[in-house]
Amino acid sequence: MRSALRWISLLVMVMCLILINGCGQRPERKPLTPKLKIIVALSDLCLDGNQIVRKVMEERSKKEDVELTFLDAKSDAREQERQLERILEKRSQRVKTVVIQAVDPTSIYSVIERFKKENIKIVTLETLPQNVPVDGYVASDHSMAGQLQARFVLNVLKGAEGEIIPPVDSRRLPFNAVILKGDPSDLIAEGVVAGIRSVFNEDSRVRVIQEVEHVRGKPESAVITVRQLLAKYNNQIDLILATDSRLAMAGVQALKSAGLNKRVLTLGFGADKEASRALLAGEHDAEVDPMPELLGQYAFDAAVNLAGAAHWQYDTRVLSGDYSVPARIIPVRLIKKTNAYLLEQRWGKEIRSGGFESGEEGKKEQEKGKGGENGQDQEKRQDEGEQGSQEGNGQKKKTRLRITTQEGKKIEMDIPGEIKSIETVEEGQEKQQDTAGTEDIGGE
Repeated sequence: MRSALRWISLLVMVMCLILINGCGQRPERKPLTPKLKIIVALSDLCLDGNQIVRKVMEERSKKEDVELTFLDAKSDAREQERQLERILEKRSQRVKTVVIQAVDPTSIYSVIERFKKENIKIVTLETLPQNVPVDGYVASDHSMAGQLQARFVLNVLKGAEGEIIPPVDSRRLPFNAVILKGDPSDLIAEGVVAGIRSVFNEDSRVRVIQEVEHVRGKPESAVITVRQLLAKYNNQIDLILATDSRLAMAGVQALKSAGLNKRVLTLGFGADKEASRALLAGEHDAEVDPMPELLGQYAFDAAVNLAGAAHWQYDTRVLSGDYSVPARIIPVRLIKKTNAYLLEQRWGKEIRSGGFESGEEGKKEQEKGKGGENGQDQEKRQDEGEQGSQEGNGQKKKTRLRITTQEGKKIEMDIPGEIKSIETVEEGQEKQQDTAGTEDIGGE
């Protein structure tokens, strides 16, 4: 009996030693499933709308454990082609979907075909290359954007836009419209212009006198365009419609320089920060918002779903040559001064900080507002201080002259001494105002 108990005790000890040694070993780890990787090749990350698209997609990627890589072509079609070719050269097995916002859709035909041969899904954003077998297309409604612009114009002419007064002479028909377009390869611009024409063609009161393309959509080129057209048509331009917010702001800049901004309607597509500020300042009339938040959401959905399956939740199909492409078309909305508050959710209340200013002029306005002082108050104090200093030193008093033209253009100049009288010359006739009639323009 004792012998049996001894053998049982020995057996228990051996089993304990085996268990103790076994517990010290780590269990074999199973390999982790690698993150899904998606490439997003954007035309230009400097664009306000694309920054919103990126922000939305990055927020989704963190929640859904997806790795995103953004490529910035900086509006250079050749650079975008090189970026996409490098992805193919690396041949990463984790890249399942590529989202492409093409700078020039015609330049990426061959690279898209190579992606398809590697079984990588392609989603195109805002631009759809023709006759290429892409898997999905996500875009704002470009044609509707143009229609909304044109309908806004017609409503203004009918006096149906609330506080907006038609800036044109209703006795002169038809009204002259200019359309500022982007690059010749810009398919978005083509869609917007098609929408504009579909409405204006039904109304004889509006005549499109010029459509002008701008290589790579450069705003500085559009400024020159508007100045040349004003000279060509003797300032008889009533409407400027642009297929891009930056082109619209270029038009506003040229009109302000000519003192014509208050009598020419301006409209754009994009609703970026600068255009939003100009709307609130009353220096711009309307923008069509492409809803970049929704563009980012649906582009992300398409990319992720196509990576794991052969389909995604699209709402229509569009024809592209020999292919019927699944698509998601995002609704657009017209933004004017009365509902510009809708854009505060995107840009924040800082868009109310001031109107549209460009270059050094905008910097000067910002500097005037520093220190909690209103720019005009600060300027007035500086002028008064200068005048007091000059008078104390025995120097002549200085008068600041402010002139406002009928078109709303303001001109300021400093004149030594005090003003005795002012003469205006109009069409060869001189009219002289006496000193009593100019007290409100005297020294400050």
